[in-house]
Parts: sequence; C-alpha cells; structure tokens
Amino acid sequence: MDEGKAVRDGQMMNGHCLGLEIGHGATGKVYQLDEGKAVRDGQMRNGHCLRLEIGHGATGKVYQLDEGKAVKVYEIENSLPVITREQRLSRLAFEKGIPTPEPFGIMQVGERLGSVFELVEPQNCHKAYMMYADRRNLIMENYISLIQKVHDTVMGRGELPDNRDIYENYLDEVSPILRPETAAALRERIRSMREDLHLVHGDIHMLNVLYGGGDLMLIDLETLSTGNRIFDLAGLFIGYRAFNINDPENAVRFFGCDAGILEQIYDEILRRYLNTEDPERIHAAEERIRLVAFIRFLYLVHVMHFGVPEVRETNISYAIEQLEKLLPVVGNLEM
Repeated sequence: MDEGKAVRDGQMMNGHCLGLEIGHGATGKVYQLDEGKAVRDGQMRNGHCLRLEIGHGATGKVYQLDEGKAVKVYEIENSLPVITREQRLSRLAFEKGIPTPEPFGIMQVGERLGSVFELVEPQNCHKAYMMYADRRNLIMENYISLIQKVHDTVMGRGELPDNRDIYENYLDEVSPILRPETAAALRERIRSMREDLHLVHGDIHMLNVLYGGGDLMLIDLETLSTGNRIFDLAGLFIGYRAFNINDPENAVRFFGCDAGILEQIYDEILRRYLNTEDPERIHAAEERIRLVAFIRFLYLVHVMHFGVPEVRETNISYAIEQLEKLLPVVGNLEM
C-alpha cells in the first residue's frame, strides 16, 4: 500500500501497521507495532498499519506496528476488561523489575481492541530453542533464571489475585461433575496452603518468553497472581503435557512440534528448575504438580471449552480419573 500502510486480516486505517507476531497465549497474540509498542490482531484505524503478524494464540494475534510498537489484538468478545487488566498488570510487573515490554495503552483495531506494547525482539524462546541447537543449553539456563526471578519477586498483599482463591473458584465450577468427597478433598488441599505473596505468571511456557540473543522478556501478563510456585509449574504441565495426552496434534498446532519433543522439554525444565537429577524427588514433585494442574485443566476443558471438541469428554474423564488417583498419595501441595 502507499505511504507505509498495509492491510492484514481486514482493512487498515489511521497509520499503524501490525508488524511481526512476537508471542501468544490463552487470550490472544502479540504483534510488533511502531514506536516501541505492540498490539493484538485485527483491523487498524487512526493512522496505524498492521505490518507483520508476529504471534498468535487461542484468542487473538500479535502484529508489528510502525515506529517500534506492537499490538496484541483480541478476538474474544468483551475484551476491554481483559486488556485493561493486562495493561495494569504489565505496568505493575514492569515497575517491579520483571523484564517485560513496557505497556502503552489500548487502541481500536477495526471492530476489535488491541493492547499496545513496546516492540522488542520478535522471536519467542521456544522457536529459538528449536532453531539453535548450539544455543539450547544457554537458552534453557536463561529461561530457568527468568522463571526464578519471577518466583523470587514479592508483591504487596492485595496487589494481585491469590491463587488459592482462583483455584477455589475453579473447584466451584467443576465440583458438580466430581464426586462430593473428591471435591471436598481437593478444596481442603487448596485451603491448607499458606499465604504466599510471591509472583506467579500463570502461563510461563516458552512461547510467552521473547528471545533477544541473551536477554529474555516475559509477555502475556494478564494471568499474573500470587502464590506458591507450584501454580506456575502446574501451568507448564498443562501447556507441555496435559493438552497433548489425548490430542497429540495439539502440540503441532500450538507449539509447532511433536508432543514427544514437548515432553522432553518439560522434563528438562522441571529437572533444571528443581536443580536435581534425583528421580524420586522429581517424581514426588510431579505428583503434586499434576494434582494442581488437573484441577485447572478440568476447569479449562469443562468450563472454558479449551481444546478440540472431539476430545473434550475424554479430557474431562481423564482429568477426573487423575485427580482421584493422585489424591490418596498427595498431601501438602507446597513446594
């Protein structure tokens, strides 16, 4: 188009151009924009031109804009509360010293809304890990360090949602399909956890980490909360393992690689994060992680309808089976 404008996924107006997709998550994708910002997928107005799609997720796409910005365009209905929350949480994390693109506000993208961020390195950590075999050890080391930095960050009481409350809400939603004694036992496990004000990302897999050679930056912060680190490890299990168990093609659709490779990546993440090669210690940790993970997984599948419809009932049955299997052997959930 003329004067540096472009059209992608609809007509563009008002001068912003979505550049390269740089990340994605459960609620959308992040794209490079102009002037150091980012935005999500859709039509653009007010002089901005969507350049290149640089990321995508379950609820939207991320495009590069002009002048160093990116926009994360949401495809979900009533996205304003989600975007407002993401902007607020991103600013909070940025000011706490978490390496994350600086947020710059909300913009209209045709009939959709986009969340605008500083434009940073458009390649996510997963792609870099898969592409650069000679750098994998360093990439993994830096990725684990980033996770630990997040988990070492202490928030003020009430600044963010408490994961214990979040998981009680999950149980409220899924209890009708659980045996009463199972629901009660799961609720007791969550309620017995101590208050923990350490930061939890909620979806900290490698697709939500941007790779810039040596420096890594965390994106998709709309699920920030506080709690024990097990809640983030459970999120990793869901992303790398749970959704692929009954639908191996999910790994290809979401990560672009075989489910077996994702399983190996998850095993390496857990081993390095726990700093142990002891199989008994790893097994004990993973039993607790799986119990927490399958509560959230059941909520995502049964209530939010995540995953393909063809395996939804299979996933629900499997999650319930795993919860009942793990309950007798898992007591304290804290790590």
